[in-house]
Amino acid sequence: MGSYVEQDLAWADRAPIVVEATGTVAGTAQEVWDAIVDYPRWAAWFPQIAGCHATSEPSTGLGSTRDVRLKGGGGTIGERFIAWDEPRVWAFTATSGPPVFTSIVERVTIERAGDDRASVTYRMALAAAGAAPGAPAGEGPPRAGARHRAGQPRRRGRPPPGGLTPRSIALRGVIDRPVGA
Repeated sequence: MGSYVEQDLAWADRAPIVVEATGTVAGTAQEVWDAIVDYPRWAAWFPQIAGCHATSEPSTGLGSTRDVRLKGGGGTIGERFIAWDEPRVWAFTATSGPPVFTSIVERVTIERAGDDRASVTYRMALAAAGAAPGAPAGEGPPRAGARHRAGQPRRRGRPPPGGLTPRSIALRGVIDRPVGA
């Protein structure tokens, strides 16, 4: 495992690769928040995760840390929380992990969308190994599958399979009342 270049929250808007999904789930913002910060449950939601646990005291909040252990010998990703505004914004920067990436920031934004409904936006920002870690979009070498050309807008798309999306939150039983699923 290698050390990653830690990034701030603003980097999620200028990373070389950005993947985002937004959807509405049946449940309050607090219910969604409570599910997201229940780290031991993550292994049940994501087929590629073997375990997820806090590595700091306190175990949650700004500056807290956790490790996410990947299945199949994929290693462990170390994470440090860079945003924690309950129940609205949660984000971390990766501190270490597999050498495929040099930087990762993941951000979840939760907004009230009516009575017992919440809009959830999941954003994953990445720098692939070989790209300049702090570079804005369009800098660094081309990445296979990124479909990005220098000077053109970044591609927005679906999160990786098994990623935390509003639909996966609802469908995996975190909130059992999906809206429009």
